Amino acid sequence: MASSKRKFQKKKDREKAVQVKVANRREALQRDRKAARQMQLREIEIEKLVSGKNRPFVNSQQKDSLLDELQDNKIKDQLKHNLEILEALEAEYEAEQRNREKINADLENEGHLTLQEKVKALYEKSLENAEQTAVEQ
Repeated sequence: MASSKRKFQKKKDREKAVQVKVANRREALQRDRKAARQMQLREIEIEKLVSGKNRPFVNSQQKDSLLDELQDNKIKDQLKHNLEILEALEAEYEAEQRNREKINADLENEGHLTLQEKVKALYEKSLENAEQTAVEQ
């Protein structure tokens, strides 16, 4: 009796394993389909953002090339704008770095060599500045 019970349990275990494998395959296929669909939707959204609207269906190659040229010009203008922003950010960063180096050099000239000494000195200076602004007001 125990032998048939074990056989039956093994059969149930095999069926369960097969069901799990099938479920995993199904989920993998669904993930792939979902990812492909999301990529298509992203491309459509990018096309809308770049051109401002859906690209019309055109029959002539001349109209198609004109649309491509207009799209390229928009992209170039956006890239130029982004480049200007990056250059401004870079200049701001360099100014901040020069300011940090100047503050660091001033602190070292005052005799503060370790990080803790510099932090303490900056803290004391900020307290003095806060007191001065409070007295002025």
